[in-house]
Amino acid sequence: MKNALAVLTLAFSLVAPLFAQPLQLRELKAPPMSAIDPHIAAQTGQIAVDALPDIRKQAEAGDAAACFKLGLAYTAAIGVAKDDAQALAWIGKAATGGNADG
Repeated sequence: MKNALAVLTLAFSLVAPLFAQPLQLRELKAPPMSAIDPHIAAQTGQIAVDALPDIRKQAEAGDAAACFKLGLAYTAAIGVAKDDAQALAWIGKAATGGNADG
């Protein structure tokens, strides 16, 4: 019984400091969008307007990522007039892998 008590006391003395101090959490930050895709403006996190012609060509060729970017452009009115119907159409095409037929 003395040995069990000694073991529990030792275990508690080793574990107790872990709970005595609050956990130190650090904020996770995503890399800038420019590091992920050159068609994304680094400072604003938006699609670069001068990249839209290339994005549109890629989207029309069936590139799913380009379809999604074009949909975002229509959603946020970046280089094009805001058009929710167009945004939905392009994002929907992106969801089907660039294939409008699914």
